[in-house]
Amino acid sequence: MLTAAKSSDVTSWGAIYSQFTQKSSYIKPLAEGLSVKREIIGKEAGMTVGDKVRVRITIKAERDFDFVEVVDKR
Repeated sequence: MLTAAKSSDVTSWGAIYSQFTQKSSYIKPLAEGLSVKREIIGKEAGMTVGDKVRVRITIKAERDFDFVEVVDKR
């Protein structure tokens, strides 16, 4: 819960932003709207921690969007 109070007579402006993050394994794909596909290119069976890999992220949209943000933290 958030409570805001104004104590002056002048015009005041404010904003509240909310962010929600969730593991990609919990997200179920839908057959409409926007889809994001993540591929590891050149993945080999003998990979170890610290190896460099190339990642391809493909975004497909059925309509134009004003803003889309995709963050891949790996």
